[in-house]
Amino acid sequence: MTFGHYLAELRQARGLSQRQLAEALQVSRQTIIALEHNHHAPSFDLAVRIARLFDISLDGMAQALAASGSSNPQPFPGSPDVTGFLPVVWSRVGSRLVVVPLDLLASQTDADALWDPGTGQLQPLPGARAPDQVILAGGCDPFHHWLAASFHQLSPTLFLETVHLSSLRALEAFNQGWLHVAGTHLYDDALGSYNPDHLVRQPHIRIPYLRWEEGLICQPHATRITHVAIREPGSEAHALYQRCRSHVPHAVDVFSSHGSILEAVSRRSEWAGISLGPLAALKGLSFEPWAEESYDLWVHRDAVPPHWVEVLLAATQSDWLASRFRALKHLRLASAC
Repeated sequence: MTFGHYLAELRQARGLSQRQLAEALQVSRQTIIALEHNHHAPSFDLAVRIARLFDISLDGMAQALAASGSSNPQPFPGSPDVTGFLPVVWSRVGSRLVVVPLDLLASQTDADALWDPGTGQLQPLPGARAPDQVILAGGCDPFHHWLAASFHQLSPTLFLETVHLSSLRALEAFNQGWLHVAGTHLYDDALGSYNPDHLVRQPHIRIPYLRWEEGLICQPHATRITHVAIREPGSEAHALYQRCRSHVPHAVDVFSSHGSILEAVSRRSEWAGISLGPLAALKGLSFEPWAEESYDLWVHRDAVPPHWVEVLLAATQSDWLASRFRALKHLRLASAC
């Protein structure tokens, strides 16, 4: 039994109409309708009011909520295979209910549910967002939280969550139907351009988003470089190093994020790294640009015209987002080019 059916049965057993229940819970009738049709999960405060009104436990409600959202949950590729419950966010991507452990996300966020990799059991948490409200993106944009904030400002019922992935892994996950959105800055040597359409194996739309410079970073006045920090294979930063490695013929150490590269270079005067100009400027590091890259967003063409696609496009062009990027060096919005 889903939570919506559970709530409807509780209401009908008390002989309450939807309007009467709404008045008792101090919400709108539209909220009751959305809950009973499983369009939304109740907030924690509303869950407590429902439990008190019908004299039931929150555990009983959690079981009903679990039935609403646990239709064959599928873990995002790379999710850990451990014993016990993991906090996850969830999202409806096509026909999949995708669950993503918080450790795979690019920024901190509240969990929607607890997921047990061993049993596949999914237990929604009070206040969980409906899976259809969560738009799942993947990529390596270090400023993704600004785009997510702009997105949410434009549509407060929607949430953009980003899985931290290299450009190649983001594109693979997108092609395989695990993501609504993929962010990439992949260079095609044969065409001499970034993000050519042939990279995507299905009908798609490419949204121009950012233009940033990437290259060599080091501490100011560094004189003796012995090590170079680079990203993992599959990232464009790694590919850029491979194309330009003659400039830095030193020992190489591989890192999984731009943040970890900046930390390594900031702490060691004999280290250089391959990273983004705007991040180097924010850290007060020296920067030698090697390439201006296009970081674009891909969405499935069959996702159009859902409201979230329009919101995403508007978010990339918002004045609020532009004001954040305007102060950064070595980066600009594509809409400002």
